[in-house]
Amino acid sequence: LTVKRLHHQRGKVILRADNPDYPDITIQNGQELQIWGVVAHVVHKV
Repeated sequence: LTVKRLHHQRGKVILRADNPDYPDITIQNGQELQIWGVVAHVVHKV
């Protein structure tokens, strides 16, 4: 599992990790997306 940020860009939904080693995931129309939780606190700077 990895933490990603949810972005809305030009009518698309994109999941983006802060770590550039992980590629963006673009959610396609009709594709199911399930959010498991929300990060409320981190111990280090992000």
